[in-house]
Amino acid sequence: MNDYKNNIRWLIWIAPFKDLPISTAFVVPFFLNSGLGQAQIFLLQSIFSVVFLLWNVPSGYLADRFGKALSIKIGAPVAAIAMTAYGFSDHFWQFALCEVGLAIGEGLINGADQALLIESLAKTKQSNSFVKISQRINALAFASTAISVPIAILLVTHVGLGATLTADGLLFFVAAILAWRLKEVMIKTDNTENADLSAWRALINFIKQPKIRWLLILTVSLGSGPYLAFWLTAPYYASLGIPLILFSVLLAIRSIWKAWISHKFHQNTGTRKSLIAYSMTNVTVFFGMATQQIWLIWIVLGHDVIESLQGPPIVEKINSFVSKQYRATLNSVVGISQRLIYVVIGPIIGLLVDKSGLRNGLIFAGATCSFVSLLAIARLAKLKIY
Repeated sequence: MNDYKNNIRWLIWIAPFKDLPISTAFVVPFFLNSGLGQAQIFLLQSIFSVVFLLWNVPSGYLADRFGKALSIKIGAPVAAIAMTAYGFSDHFWQFALCEVGLAIGEGLINGADQALLIESLAKTKQSNSFVKISQRINALAFASTAISVPIAILLVTHVGLGATLTADGLLFFVAAILAWRLKEVMIKTDNTENADLSAWRALINFIKQPKIRWLLILTVSLGSGPYLAFWLTAPYYASLGIPLILFSVLLAIRSIWKAWISHKFHQNTGTRKSLIAYSMTNVTVFFGMATQQIWLIWIVLGHDVIESLQGPPIVEKINSFVSKQYRATLNSVVGISQRLIYVVIGPIIGLLVDKSGLRNGLIFAGATCSFVSLLAIARLAKLKIY
């Protein structure tokens, strides 16, 4: 029992070290300073996403078969090495190799951490606390970003933009060390079938269910708004005439805001009204950013609300349909779905920004994310999920 309680504690403490808190504000300026255009930046994210897509289900199966804690213990150092190398890279092909390494490492962690948390909570009879604990993890990760701002400013001022990425790689090594404190949760399973075939059969059945399919579409469309906006934030701030060094100050303010929201609100964050509000906020924020008016800079806080609150309630609902035996495998589907849109939409937005300006890219992103999420909510309401 104590091992399972400790799992919850260690998963909470690992989060700030693997969330790349130091480089967050400067990763896009780092790419731009290295001569990349917005289309190339999104292409790098597509490379990450393709590898992540191809690797995610096998890595989830490995976690289910050999242990979720073990999967995290292997994935964390792989991601740490890739992130550390990123800071020393200065060519597109080097960035691409680092993205492949990150995708492999993150793929081993993705799904396994959620599944291990859910199973540890179940063993300690705290299953109803998943949303609360998940948002506490998010809050700590956001707070770490705010705390890291002075370090980021010092590194950028005295060493260079790449130093922030290397520093985050070193922090990831701390997460890798902490991961070795995690213990496996023993789950009784039925061994009458071949585990490999059973996992893939369960995965296919999982995706075939309309309620699961639309829940995936919903969490992808809602989460994609803040994610796509993140890669456009640097050029957006630059268009407003904000100096580079202040990017991290603004990030600190937003991180404190997200940490407070994540810690404070964990009830009624997954109702139909809340989901509709998230969808409308998405398009409102993008359209507000598209005006490129300095007095509307505060509108980006809307994306922070979505990022902080929309994920855990939907993940919890998805997991209510998941067999314990294949939880890591099937949780990986959430990660796959989130990355799929970046493979397609990301480069399109990047090209739009490069060819026709930031405003058109923002409008396209906002309209697309909001339309798809509202469609998903309507379908889920018809299925009586919300």
